Amino acid sequence: MASIVDLPDEIILIIWNKLNKIDVLYSFINVNKRFNKLIRDKIYTRSIELLKTNCEEDNCSLSDQILDRLCLDILPQIHKTVEQLILESHSAERILFAGNYPRLCKLTLINLTQELAMPIFANGSHFAKIFKNQIMHLVVFIDESESRSWVDLRMNVFERIFALFTNLRDLDFGQTSKWLHPVLKLNSLSSNSCFSSTIVNLRINVFTFDDCQCLLDGRLSQLRTFIVSIVLICNSKLSIHNAVRVFVHNN
Repeated sequence: MASIVDLPDEIILIIWNKLNKIDVLYSFINVNKRFNKLIRDKIYTRSIELLKTNCEEDNCSLSDQILDRLCLDILPQIHKTVEQLILESHSAERILFAGNYPRLCKLTLINLTQELAMPIFANGSHFAKIFKNQIMHLVVFIDESESRSWVDLRMNVFERIFALFTNLRDLDFGQTSKWLHPVLKLNSLSSNSCFSSTIVNLRINVFTFDDCQCLLDGRLSQLRTFIVSIVLICNSKLSIHNAVRVFVHNN
């Protein structure tokens, strides 16, 4: 029976692509020079999902042993080729600071907690200094608690995203995932917040049609596609800025 080391590179990559990327990185990096070269290739490491295998909605966290190996040994070897990261709350901060990620432009944060949101999205944070000009595609899912503090956190993070990322084109604030996201209530949104001249595609969940109105008054000057889930559809004076070419609502 042939060993994996006897297989051609193309077959090895096909096998690896069918496996969880964490398992491949953890098991095959530093085994030999050939495997290291394959793993470090940008084709394989362009997109990295660092979630636990068989991740459940409320438990995607990596073990401390795996996280230590990733941050201290594996990520420093491949960070220069990574263009997309998919992370969960417990490990996100350590992983983001484990390398410089000069090519990183797509970021997904799952089950974001208050403890993580504050250091990441704070003005002048280490994360902001490194990634504010790089991130063009951002997906954020905040923990589903309905307490008042989480309501405030959702709005706080949403507003900070607009202030922080200077080249953001696509923002998905909890729209397309099995991790359901509570709604945004934008009726009290300040008239001088959430401005962007770069966002083209926006996906959010809101409470009413009137919450949409707060974002469709021209403050998102390049917005072309707006996909929104609305909890309550009732009489509304919604008018859509004529620059928006696609407006989709679900309820």
